[in-house]
Amino acid sequence: MLMDIVGIVIAFSVVMLLLSLMVTTLGQATQAALRLRGRNLKKVLGVVLDPELQGGPASRSLAADILNDDEIASIDKVPNPHSSVAKMRGPAVSWVDPDKLQEVLTRVSDSDSQSVESVVSRFRGVDKHLSKRFTFIMRLVAVFWALVIAALFQLSAPKLIQQLSTDPVLREKTVALAPDVLRFAEDTNRMIAEYQPMFDNALKIMAERHPDLASDFAAVDTATPYVGDVSEELSDIIDGDENQDQILAELEDVMYSDVRRHRDEMLQRAAESQRYLSLIDITPYRYGSSFYYSQGVIQFANILGMLMTMVLITLGGHFWFNILKTAVSFRDLLAPTSAESKTTESDGINP
Repeated sequence: MLMDIVGIVIAFSVVMLLLSLMVTTLGQATQAALRLRGRNLKKVLGVVLDPELQGGPASRSLAADILNDDEIASIDKVPNPHSSVAKMRGPAVSWVDPDKLQEVLTRVSDSDSQSVESVVSRFRGVDKHLSKRFTFIMRLVAVFWALVIAALFQLSAPKLIQQLSTDPVLREKTVALAPDVLRFAEDTNRMIAEYQPMFDNALKIMAERHPDLASDFAAVDTATPYVGDVSEELSDIIDGDENQDQILAELEDVMYSDVRRHRDEMLQRAAESQRYLSLIDITPYRYGSSFYYSQGVIQFANILGMLMTMVLITLGGHFWFNILKTAVSFRDLLAPTSAESKTTESDGINP
């Protein structure tokens, strides 16, 4: 009986972990595709420029010009930052060095030096606010994807628990996936944690392409949060090289190719999560519209169960990973006792 309960917990955690990983990877892909860090920076910079209006049209326009300035947007600079296409793509820059901000603001704005210094001083103190606001945005993205996934897979948490309780074949089939799913989750979380946009990966790729300049690429400081600093420092290091312009242009292309690669990897991980779910017959829209509306009746129980699934998914991949890992360890501890019990029962039955 106890082993059955543990099996249900393991099976349920497997499903929730896979769904949570889909939310995480799709959220990462969304962040990269929509340049949410850059949009967040633009919004906060607009407020810093005009705190009284909390980022009015004029300050938003100035923020767009600053983030597209040659000194800051050395990569992916657009001809017109106010165009519909530029607004749709979002800024490529995710951070601005305060000293560079002061330099650019002095050049592109009509403000006096005292006003510029006041703006820069306010900007130096927005680190925590910038981080908190971005975290909030990513939570909203996670809730959105959790709702989409729960609705698309038409998964009701109470019904899933009931199925796992009454169908030992499904339960064992799902439990059997646990080791592979745990490894898959570890690999996915490591990829996300270790990923550093643009800098280290891009320079390693460049070193492989140009082994004669490998020492120059290794000398570039990648600790900076500012994209332009990487290109600028490499430009100083290889100054005088006949292929300097070509190498810098190639580096910029590699940097943003790396971002696209990360986005594609996250989408592949989401697809892999879906493949695992399909092994236990959990597929998108498997019940059709009848899951929500059948024979003229709204299926409130299914809708409520789906919303419960959404809430459980938003607990996050780390939460379900720990639950699953703990449950598997507990089962392994019980396994010898269970086997010993069965042997004792068998000895009592057989003469």
